[in-house]
Amino acid sequence: MAQTDDQIENLFRFTARFAQEMLSESGDFYPFGATISADGKIAAVSGDVGGEENPQPRDVYESISAQLVRIGAAGGVEGVALVAQVDIPDDLGAQVEKGIRVHIEGDGFARFIYIPYEIRSASETAVHLHELLAVEVQPQFFKAQNPD
Repeated sequence: MAQTDDQIENLFRFTARFAQEMLSESGDFYPFGATISADGKIAAVSGDVGGEENPQPRDVYESISAQLVRIGAAGGVEGVALVAQVDIPDDLGAQVEKGIRVHIEGDGFARFIYIPYEIRSASETAVHLHELLAVEVQPQFFKAQNPD
């Protein structure tokens, strides 16, 4: 299980870093997904929204989510992540409203990890990250198989 934990942590770090880079470059990003294999290879998962030039972020999110459900059911990966910009729920007590949410799952593990952020300078797009907030959630991509 330790190797799987390491893979999940590597996937989280990769996706969180990429989201931060996108915020630093443009102050915004579309939802994106990723998987990690047993040998540590990370692969991107993008949304298919029918070739729309400027799709709605929600449509992209839902498309990636559907793909990750199929990937999780098929097996062959140690973990999956779905990343989006969100308003952090008030009950989490974040210092700021905006956040990166990494929905990360592996076999027996499912979390929303919120990374609250603020953009401090519009001219330089300096992104300041706050303390992580983790919330256990019901698995969506790695659902337990029911025995027949």
